[in-house]
Amino acid sequence: MPTIANNSAANVALLNLNRNTEAQQTYLAELSSGSRINQSSDDAAGLAVSDQLQADIVTLEQSGRNTQQGQALLQTADGALSRVSDILQRQQSLITQYNGGTLDATSRSFIEEEYQALSDQIDLIVSSTTFNDVNLIDGSYDQSFLVGTTSDDTIQVDLSSVNVTSDALGLPDTLTQIGDASIFTSSLQTASGAATASTTIADLTGGISGAETGDSFDLTATGLTLSNNTISLEPTQTVGGLVAEINAIVDDEGAQVFVANLSDDGELTITLADSTRIQSGGDISAVGIAFDDADSGGELTVTATTIDRAGSDGIRDDLTVASTVLVDATDAGLDSLQDDLTVIGDAISALSTARSTVGAFTSRLESQAENIDTQILNLTEARSSIVDADIAESQTNFSNAQVLTEAATAALAQANELNASLLTLLR
Repeated sequence: MPTIANNSAANVALLNLNRNTEAQQTYLAELSSGSRINQSSDDAAGLAVSDQLQADIVTLEQSGRNTQQGQALLQTADGALSRVSDILQRQQSLITQYNGGTLDATSRSFIEEEYQALSDQIDLIVSSTTFNDVNLIDGSYDQSFLVGTTSDDTIQVDLSSVNVTSDALGLPDTLTQIGDASIFTSSLQTASGAATASTTIADLTGGISGAETGDSFDLTATGLTLSNNTISLEPTQTVGGLVAEINAIVDDEGAQVFVANLSDDGELTITLADSTRIQSGGDISAVGIAFDDADSGGELTVTATTIDRAGSDGIRDDLTVASTVLVDATDAGLDSLQDDLTVIGDAISALSTARSTVGAFTSRLESQAENIDTQILNLTEARSSIVDADIAESQTNFSNAQVLTEAATAALAQANELNASLLTLLR
């Protein structure tokens, strides 16, 4: 029915024009941004998922930078350890040179001076090896690295075992000639001064003191069967008698094993009778001294003023102190006897262990860095499948919407002409 009050055809054409225009704008936004989701109404669920994926990607990218910084830190530590290793190799060479049979005391002093300077250089390297003002190889570094998207994704880089100061490595302060087989030296003193051969054990107030009936000590030489090696510390025993008992210790072939001497200033020194027996190929692999207090009250005390390293040319020689009294390796000042070459060998071994620790953490961080790269790649692809526009599809849809928009515009124009044509009937 022809009417002029309402133009239904024009209304329909306008509705379609609006829809086509809106579709055209949507597809044009996809083409211009490359994204399928430009506002939450485009895909609310997809937007939520993509935002979470993007958050994970950003976190992983920073975690990747964390691993790179961790690797740089560990490479710094390893570089310093490598230099310390070079120094230890040089010190090992110096020790070998020090024990060359053609050197005089002056030449040895020059070698020892270089050796000590190298020990100081090790300590300098340790104190100066830092990363962002944090020390790395002094045993104090223990930090965690976040290398994932949650607080549980951490790698704890614990370098507390990596301590390569000269003290931690046990480097001797001075060098010792092979063949120096001193075992024990203690200053025996009385209330009136230095002990003499006639001084009784009961009168001693320094070096060895508080001995009572039944107290004694054993001298041992691993590899030998000894006779009379338990030395009495009876209060009535004289220091001279003590020296005589030590000198009476023999092996199973009747050869004297130890030599005890008492100096004018009261220094009691015990050495091996034949120092070559503790060198390479010798029949003694270790020497020991163990004090025994028969009284559980623990009155016996022993102070060793010096402990010389028994030169064993690579064989570790341990001086052990075993007792039920106050005498132990700390209180009595009795330390392990080690040949200088063995000390350096142990230091090099400890350094190798430290480098392997650093290397293990480095390898772990490298592996995690690769894993992070893979995660970022996969998450990026997953997010792309949600938010990225299919350009070919969007272009096709845009072209279709464009044609429909043009058609709707033309139809609307024609619909508007219909009402105008009805006015001719009123003339």
